[in-house]
Amino acid sequence: MRNKLLLACLFFSYVLFLQTFVRNYSNASTTYQLKIEFQEQSWGDVYLDVEVTNKGTSNLNIRNSKVIFLSDMKASLVNFFTNGKISYPTATLNQIPDGNQHINTLTIGLPNESWVDNTLGVNENFKFRIDLKTVTTSYVDIANTVQFFLENEEPSLFTDVITSISGNEINEVIVSFKNTVTNKISTEIITTSSTNSLKVDQKYNIWSKNFAKGTTKYVSQYTKESPLNFIPSKNNNTVVIPFTKEAIASSSLKVIVNGLPSGISTELSLKNNELEGVDKTQQIVNGNVNIPDVLVGSYTVNVATYSDTVNNLIYTPKHTASVAIVSGENNVISINYESTSVHEFTVKGFPKYLSHGTITNASEAFDDNFKNSPLSVIFKYSGLDGAGDRGKIPDMTPTKNTIEQARRLEASQGGRVILPVMVHYTANASGGGSLEAIKDMEENQNLYYHYRNLIQEIKVILTYEDDKHPNPGAFIISPDLIGAIQQDVAFGNDHDIRTMLIKVNEEINKAFTDEGLSTQSIPVFTNNLKGYFQSINFLIYHVGECKIPFGYQQNVWAGGSARWVYEGAGEFNSPVDEAIEIATFMNELELYKGEWKPDFIAFDRYERDCFGPAAIQNYAWTAKHWDKYLVFCKEISERIGNVPIMLWQIPGGHMATKSEVTINYNVAQHSSAAAPYFLGDDRIGTNINTIKDELRNIPLTLTHYQASSIGEHLMNDNGYDWSTSNLQRLANMNVFSILWGGGSTTGVGSIGTNGDDDKWLANKIKTYYENPPVFKTTSIPVYSKGSFCSNINTGSEVKTNEFKVTLFPSPAEDYLQIKSNELDDEIEIVISDVFGTELNRFKKIESSILDVSNLSKGIYLVKIYSTRKEKSVTKMIYKK
Repeated sequence: MRNKLLLACLFFSYVLFLQTFVRNYSNASTTYQLKIEFQEQSWGDVYLDVEVTNKGTSNLNIRNSKVIFLSDMKASLVNFFTNGKISYPTATLNQIPDGNQHINTLTIGLPNESWVDNTLGVNENFKFRIDLKTVTTSYVDIANTVQFFLENEEPSLFTDVITSISGNEINEVIVSFKNTVTNKISTEIITTSSTNSLKVDQKYNIWSKNFAKGTTKYVSQYTKESPLNFIPSKNNNTVVIPFTKEAIASSSLKVIVNGLPSGISTELSLKNNELEGVDKTQQIVNGNVNIPDVLVGSYTVNVATYSDTVNNLIYTPKHTASVAIVSGENNVISINYESTSVHEFTVKGFPKYLSHGTITNASEAFDDNFKNSPLSVIFKYSGLDGAGDRGKIPDMTPTKNTIEQARRLEASQGGRVILPVMVHYTANASGGGSLEAIKDMEENQNLYYHYRNLIQEIKVILTYEDDKHPNPGAFIISPDLIGAIQQDVAFGNDHDIRTMLIKVNEEINKAFTDEGLSTQSIPVFTNNLKGYFQSINFLIYHVGECKIPFGYQQNVWAGGSARWVYEGAGEFNSPVDEAIEIATFMNELELYKGEWKPDFIAFDRYERDCFGPAAIQNYAWTAKHWDKYLVFCKEISERIGNVPIMLWQIPGGHMATKSEVTINYNVAQHSSAAAPYFLGDDRIGTNINTIKDELRNIPLTLTHYQASSIGEHLMNDNGYDWSTSNLQRLANMNVFSILWGGGSTTGVGSIGTNGDDDKWLANKIKTYYENPPVFKTTSIPVYSKGSFCSNINTGSEVKTNEFKVTLFPSPAEDYLQIKSNELDDEIEIVISDVFGTELNRFKKIESSILDVSNLSKGIYLVKIYSTRKEKSVTKMIYKK
């Protein structure tokens, strides 16, 4: 494990370091001196102290005068002092973001009455202190930006520069401005002229890319390789970028295609590496395709794959990455398709392809919100408090409601099965870490109640089993538990949870007995954390009759914090190294080993939408961070045994574009890069400027982002193409399902507490299901499943020691039907409530129909005895 020590230091002085600069300035009306001091504080902030002294020969009227300076972060005013003579001054600090810095203006306000002393006498001064927070720019550079201006004087930190274009014949031109001091690049689309605010006395490189219209090439005098060098000032504030025209030759391109099935076409795209406006797209088929009138030059080549959904094959093109079109020559490119078998996913209960699901509140009132999009999964937290209901057995109504909502929604999507997934806490470490989890394992019979809680929920789920739903539900087990334990280990405060005594055997046997289950088949577990996890796995397998898929959840922050994804953070780490730490810890706990191994692993990140106020401090992820996340997930999956991956609580917000009409979508609260990253958004492509300004201008204040706004943050992805869908990449790394949203996070449909995205995500998923490519895996990630179920019939009929019983329907109304291989006079049935109180007893069964009309609405246990075989089966039913 890499070093993650916390260092504590004792300082006897608040000031660690002081650096002073003195600057003398004069203009037509003012001569003044600035004394500028930077004081580093023991808690990490940097104070800027500025003293302004009148060095001229006459008094200065400082009413509405200003001091302007730049800062790396949003600064704050600490205090303001005058020489004692000026009357009732009020200092206000205003700020506006500028690239990766802020422009700060301190204005001195004074009353207008005649008795007010508003003059700064000769050699008099005033002082103020600013908290700059964190400083990444050099002190000398910040000191050089501090300037003083009297009222109505023109601040000279920035000046308006007029950029004119000539020779372009009113065609749009993209002009780039690069500040060589800050390396910030901004772009403008100009037809004739544009006015830009540039910093004075700082060198800029200005250029424009060549472009073409028809067969005419427009050549800029200034290119990126040979730009115009320009230093703005009040007297140097005009720029002209001339274009010249020249004819450009064209030629044809012969494309030779091999390996595609007969009658199938795909798309070839050619992107010119030097000119704007000359890209080409062409449909291609097996054989020879001629593309006429391609302008000469160098092109990047992209060719689409083809998915054969009938034969489970994916055709991948092999070709050169670029092609040079030369006039008068035979220009040829060969594309050879290779077919690869695509394998279906095998996680029971889930579709055989990459599927989608969403958060729900299970309320029938919100059904319509989910009918906008096909779904394969809905998920909800179990129980009443959503965190395990410590110390009691809760009502199972949330589970029942979730399953019944899934069945209702199935009717609206043409027979596609929707799997209800319950998020079940057997121990709660969310928000309390190991110390809270320990309470669920050793205090006040909490472990016993958690076992019974899980048993009862499994019984409820099994009552909904039928021929169409052989796997009537699934579990995500104990979110945050494994990650919190490892994080506490990293920081040395896990409270010995890995080695402490946990009364696994005593409490699971007691729970089985009190739930009317035989204890004969319960193995002996180790009475520690490893045994605890194995007991949970066994319980789900055994009580769930091998019909309920489940998996544990793992966190992106388990190794210490989530900031390992940021190059500018102190905990930056590679995704592979981070994954090795976490996989090693999981293997030590033997979570995915033994006869009762889980079916999958669920990864979340942090559910909140990336750029909203709850996530923006640490989780404002762009494409490069999601790239690292996928590597991280894949590495962990492979290192614990090629376990299938579920991506869970993925934020479903998107990045609204300027052309998009937003009605209910709150851009400031619920914007995110996640959904566009996974699903693709061709409205954005590589042009970040198409995103709404209100999103791009959201400020970033923490240094690990290495950007001052969301727009600049996205620019650091170096031209990522947001039209790209990463779904096939997910499938190839063994991701079988994506579950979108959370209680406060954008999902496929609103549940009243999360974001409403005007159906953007729902429409994207609807398109996915209407035109399904082969989102199955092209690799063969073999996952060796647990052996416990190998000899058990996991169909719709239960096999328990040769005693087969099925009860239906559930929920039941007035009658219950029983199907059994032992339906004779030697069968006896007892119906009791969940506390074991007998309510009905049926002896000498003469019919397969049982009258339960006397039962009120609720959950009941049905125990079926075979007196001849001395065997019994206990089932759970719901009564409407």
